[in-house]
Order: sequence, then structure tokens, then C-alpha cells
Amino acid sequence: MKASAECVPLLARGVRAASRARVVPGENAVLVGTGEFAEVARIAFAEAGAVVTMVPGIDGLPAPAEASLLIDATGDPEVILTLLERAAKTARIVLMETTRGRTVDVDFYRTVHLRGLEVIGVGEPEPTDVAAAEALLARIRA
Repeated sequence: MKASAECVPLLARGVRAASRARVVPGENAVLVGTGEFAEVARIAFAEAGAVVTMVPGIDGLPAPAEASLLIDATGDPEVILTLLERAAKTARIVLMETTRGRTVDVDFYRTVHLRGLEVIGVGEPEPTDVAAAEALLARIRA
């Protein structure tokens, strides 16, 4: 990733996601995705203290018990469903990207409620997220 001002909006979204996920320092996180968006998410979550493992798709997902935090940076409904199904009990699942289709095959009672999963939508960055992203970018450049 190029450390440039054009990265600030993407990085701000990653900063917001890490903040909303309430990252615990040293926590194992699995981030599904590739490309610049996934890379800035990895940087933001690592900066928040997570130990991030990036995988390009669902085929590379580790065993559920290995991560308490699962991050989707793809928006792919198949990836989202797989994360919901494979997540360890009480895991947090962060949905960073706009979905690229409908995720309709979820039994929320059995899949989410009974297993105590937390699904976190990121939404749009706030001004504080943008300021934090600018500060992080300045540290990266230094």
C-alpha cells in the first residue's frame, strides 16, 4: 500500500472498524480479503493491537477456536455466511465492505443468538476516524 493522502478514506474506514470491534491487545483476528482495502484494514487492526492473519478467501480460514475476531473485507455473501457458520462461540464478526449480494440463508437464532456471536457493521467513518487515520498515516510515513 502506498502511504499517501489518497489512502486516508480507506484507512479511516479501517480505523472505525477496529474501534467498533473493540480490539483487545494481543487478540487473534482473521481478516478475509485481498487488495488495498484489506491491507489498510490489516494495518488499522494491527495498530489497535490485534494479531492479524490475512487470508484471501474462505478456503484459508483457520479453525474457529483460533480467532475471537473475524473480519470480512470482501462483501461476498458466501464469505459472510461462512464466517457466521465457522465462528467460535462468542466471536465478533466485523463486516467492513458493502455486500455484493444478499445474504439470505442465515438462521439468526441458531447461528448468531444461540452461539453468542456479535455481528458488527462498520458504517461510514466519523471525523474522529479520519483524524486518527491521518495520524496513523503520518506515523507510517515517518
